[in-house]
Amino acid sequence: ELKLPSGRNVAIIDVPGHERFFKNMLAGSTVVDIGLLVVAADDGVMPQTREHLAILELLGIKRLVVALTKIDLVDKEWQGLIEEQIRDFLRDTAFADAPLVSVSSRTGENVDVLIGLLDELSAVRSDKEIDPPLRMPIDRVFSLSGIGTVVTGTLWSGTIEVDQTVEVLPGRLRSRVRSIQVFNRPVPRAFPAQRVALNLVGVKRDELSRGDVIVSPASFSITYVFDARVRILKDVGRGYRNRSPVRIYHGTRETEARMVIIDGIAHAPRRTTSHENCVIF
Repeated sequence: ELKLPSGRNVAIIDVPGHERFFKNMLAGSTVVDIGLLVVAADDGVMPQTREHLAILELLGIKRLVVALTKIDLVDKEWQGLIEEQIRDFLRDTAFADAPLVSVSSRTGENVDVLIGLLDELSAVRSDKEIDPPLRMPIDRVFSLSGIGTVVTGTLWSGTIEVDQTVEVLPGRLRSRVRSIQVFNRPVPRAFPAQRVALNLVGVKRDELSRGDVIVSPASFSITYVFDARVRILKDVGRGYRNRSPVRIYHGTRETEARMVIIDGIAHAPRRTTSHENCVIF
C-alpha cells in the first residue's frame, strides 16, 4: 500500500521479472490500472522488460510510467544512452508517449517526481466494473486456527460484503463471507482492484485451490470452449497450426488447451467473459 500526496491509497503489486516467475507476473498484472515499468540504469532494457511490456499491451493497460532506477551507479553519459534506448524501445508500442523518470532511491533524486506522476494518473477513474457480477480469482488458500478457511485475491469486478453469500467456481460451492480484510484491515465491503482476504464459512481448505473464482451465485455458467481473437506477437519464434497445443493464463489459473483455427478465429477450452483479456502461449 502506498499513500500518495493527495491522500489516495494505491496498491502496489510487485511482479517478478525472472522468467521462472512468469505466470506470477501474469496473475499480478490482470487488474492493474497503471503500469510502472522499472529499468535499472546499470542493465538497460532486458528480455524480461520486453516480455512484461508486451503483456501490458495484451492486457489492455493504457497508462504507463517508466522508472529508470539506480542512476547513482552510472555517469550522466551512460544514463542518457539508456534513456534513449528506452525511448527507442517504446517507440513502436502503445506506450510511445509514456513519461520516463530517472530516479535514485539512494540519493532520493526525482523520487518525488515519480510519486507525483503516479498520483496524477491515479486520479483518473478506474475502468474496473463496480456493478455486479462479482468476480475474484483466488491466488492463495489457507486455514487459520480459530478462524477457518481464508482465501486471498484481487477483486476483478463487483463488490463483496460481510455476510454475503458467494459461489466458488468451477466446483459450484456455496459459502458465506464471515469477514473481509483489505490491506490487513477489517472492512465491511471491498471494491474492484483491491487486494482482498476473505474468511469463508461452509467450505474446507482442501475444497478450494488457486485458480478457482469467487462469484455471485448463479451468475456464470461453466464451459470448456470459448471464442478468442488471438494476437501473435512479432517476437514469437513459432507459428500456430490448427489444433496446436497451447497454455492459457487467465486470472490466476493456468490450463492446457488446443487451439482450433476456423476462418481466422481461434477456439480453445475454458471460457472468458466477452472482450476479456487472457494470454495464450
